[in-house]
Formats: sequence, C-alpha cells, structure tokens
Amino acid sequence: MSDELVTIVVSAGGATEKMLRTCLDALGRHQGCTASKVVVVVPNYQGDHKLEKLSYAKGAAFWRFDVSKDHLSGSRVHAAVLDQAVPHVDTPYLLTLDADCFPVADDWLDALMAPIGGGASVTGILHPYIPPPPSMSVTSVEYRIRSQLCERNTHVACQLVGVKTLTNRLQVGFSDGDDTGLAIPTKAREMGMKVCGLKLSGCAFPSDAHPMLDSNREFCLLFGDKVYHHGGGCREEQDKGTPASMWERVREKVLRWGAEFLLEEGNAYRYSFENEEEVADEMVKGITRGMQIYLETHDRVFED
Repeated sequence: MSDELVTIVVSAGGATEKMLRTCLDALGRHQGCTASKVVVVVPNYQGDHKLEKLSYAKGAAFWRFDVSKDHLSGSRVHAAVLDQAVPHVDTPYLLTLDADCFPVADDWLDALMAPIGGGASVTGILHPYIPPPPSMSVTSVEYRIRSQLCERNTHVACQLVGVKTLTNRLQVGFSDGDDTGLAIPTKAREMGMKVCGLKLSGCAFPSDAHPMLDSNREFCLLFGDKVYHHGGGCREEQDKGTPASMWERVREKVLRWGAEFLLEEGNAYRYSFENEEEVADEMVKGITRGMQIYLETHDRVFED
C-alpha cells in the first residue's frame, strides 16, 4: 500500500507534449499538504514516447492500457483507459485529471479533500450549468442532459472519489452513463451520498468583443480560483473560426507559463450568473445539434 493518500491520474490520451508539460509543471508548483502521487495514463495505440519520457522526467509514473479504438469515440476511449487504471491505484483516493486541467493554487487538492472529511463521497470541479427546473418533464432529452451536466455533478476533468467507494459501494465505472465519469456522481446522489466541489468562478477575456461572456462555459475557465480547465479536450488549440480561437493568445500564454495570471485582477472575467437559463438552453441546443450531426454522418451506429 502506498504512503500517499491520493493518486492523481492524468489522462493524456490525445494530449500534446506541450499540454502535458503544462499540466505536470502546475502539479509540481502546487502540491499542498495532501500527500499524493501522479500517474499519466494513455491508450496503447498512442505510440509517441515523448509523453512517457516527459512523465518520468517530471516524477510521474506512466501507464499504457490496451484499448481498441474501433467503434469507440474519443470520450469512450478516455473512459476505458480510466476503468483499466482503477485496479492499479494503491491509494485510498483517486483523482482523475485531464491533461488540460490543472491547479492554480497551492491548496487546490486540500480544498477537494476537505469535504470528504465532512461526509462527501465525490468532489471535484462542478459542471458549469444550472439544474433543470422542477417543471421540466423527466422523460425529455433536455432533462436527461441538464440533470447530468449541471452543478450538482462533478466533471471527470477533475473528479475525486474514494477507491472503495467507487468499486464496492457505487459499483460503476467511468464507461457507465452517457459520458465519461457522469455515472459516478449521479449514482452517488441516487444512493444518498454527498457530491460537491468547486464552482465556476472566472474565465479569460476573449480577444474579440463578446456580447455575453457569461455564456462561455467551455474555454479558459477557473473553478473556485483553484483549478483551471483549458477546454477543447487535451488539444492545445482549435481550428480557426471555432469559439476557442477567440482565446488563442491567452491559451498560448497558459501553455508557456501556466494559468496563475488569471487570478490577478483585470486578467479574467468574473461571472455574474445573470443569464443562467439562456446559457443552459444554448448548451442543450449545441449538444442536440451535435447528436444530430453524428447520427447523420456515422452509419456504423446502425450496424448490427
């Protein structure tokens, strides 16, 4: 059994060397008081050994897992790798961390562990949307989306749970549910367990004028002023013309020096949370449109 309390499992499937370096450097700067160790995990078909060499150079272990990418989306590969990592974790707690998600404050891990002592079973960063209203039909697709992707539930990009709680009590994996890690807080709440975490607190200013900054819940985000989420998976940047390109200069600065500068006054927008229903509505529209496009362009969905 390990002497550490938490294993931080950094999911680097698809990550670039620059993105992973930024994450591991941030973990090295902000260790806090909670004893932890870091493991970087990737699917075996990711053949670039630069990530492995970088991990060892930064004091992290490196695990590869045999995952078939056939008929699996990137999200499902992500989940499969995490599921295979769980049996190898030898600490009481497991923290999943996407390679594009990392701390900006020394006490970030201590802050996530503190609610555990107060009876919480799952902590982390919370999905940055409000729950559906009580009047919404529980059988609707919109309810299914909003009830999961809301601030009641943690995000797998930074999600802390006890290993025994996960394997013995919840008995769900990262592959269960509608997306990676969603089944864990959902099942916990269904069983009467407490789920809590860090709420959205701020985001970088975009390079172009933006009519409603509150609507950005995807890119260059701060949670509780302790954890930063780059957004866009583990990629350094999105194609030109996508929403992420509005933060291109900020994202490049983060990759060079970390995201701590966003804590300084004047460098980040502090959310007003005045348009919550409109923001949630746009989120649902984007997801349902994405579902439609996927079904229209992936014939294999209908194969036996």
